[in-house]
Amino acid sequence: MLESGAMRLALADVHSILSALIEATDDFTLVLDGEFRILRSSRKAETLLGRSAAGLEGRPVEECIVPEGREGFLRLARSMKRTRAGKVTFLSKQGERQQVCFNLAAFRLRSGAGRGFVLAGRSLGEEALPRGCVDASNGLARRMLSGFADPVFLIDGRSRKVGDCNRAAVETFGFPREEVLGRRLLDRGMDEEHRREARRIAAEAWRTYGTAGVYQARINYPVRGGGFLPCDLTGLPFFGPDGSLESIIVILVERTAEATRDAELTRLAEEVKSFACKLSTMAGNRCTHLPGPSLSDMGFTPRQVEILGLSTSGASAKEMGFQLGIAESTVKNHLSAIYRKLGVTSRVGCLSAIVSRHIRIE
Repeated sequence: MLESGAMRLALADVHSILSALIEATDDFTLVLDGEFRILRSSRKAETLLGRSAAGLEGRPVEECIVPEGREGFLRLARSMKRTRAGKVTFLSKQGERQQVCFNLAAFRLRSGAGRGFVLAGRSLGEEALPRGCVDASNGLARRMLSGFADPVFLIDGRSRKVGDCNRAAVETFGFPREEVLGRRLLDRGMDEEHRREARRIAAEAWRTYGTAGVYQARINYPVRGGGFLPCDLTGLPFFGPDGSLESIIVILVERTAEATRDAELTRLAEEVKSFACKLSTMAGNRCTHLPGPSLSDMGFTPRQVEILGLSTSGASAKEMGFQLGIAESTVKNHLSAIYRKLGVTSRVGCLSAIVSRHIRIE
């Protein structure tokens, strides 16, 4: 009886047995075919990889592994050993990284249908940061990568390349994580002007890190699909026990709204400047034949009349001081006195008052 049962078990579909085992386990488990495509997945694996069972079925397992770990995993998996063991970092659909300690065992399907594999393991949590980063920053890097709302990049101090980034970096700039890792932070397709600026910023930043300083700058970071986002960059260097630069935490805070506001203020300033020029022209053209009182009749001194005459030409306080042979500060004092007499607070208001009240500049 026992022998008969064993024979029936041997002839059973191994795949269905494994499916039943997967349903009963809380561990990270994948059933793979001979080409390492996913046949079945446990709930733990689906949660960690951020995909449904249907989304994983038929997918090559290497697509779920970080790019830098794929070759090593496949080399181990294709070895002749019956059971393989190791660690590999999986990449979820949402860009999260999880390191898994696994065992990979081969099994033979019935009727000569080939072989498959069972990958069973347990998650070790987030991928360990590059050597020295956690100790150097006292865990700050890990916490910022997992919970910071703004884009965060972890730069390796030796290679100067991105070792990791958080989800906000992927969502803000649109570049997949695998396109970011292993590259310089500012290594993006740009025109020559932006490349020069990127090189200048990088050189300045590394000089600052070399003196254990915090680097801050306003940069334009490229967005996938074209264009740039204005960001405030802050780089925090961390050093190992031997004094070598181990890692840099770079935070980018988007300043789009601020840039829009600055552009609007610039536009308004240009409009005011244009309006002032028009007023100056009007005042200059009409200063000798306006029907109203003259400045002298209103109690303005000859020097103040001279300054107002030059003001209608658009000359700055410095230029007026040079032409009159007096200090720029003296010109500004005279202008302040003129404004008080006319009841205004600026040059535009002054010129507007002269035109609207038909005052002759004489």
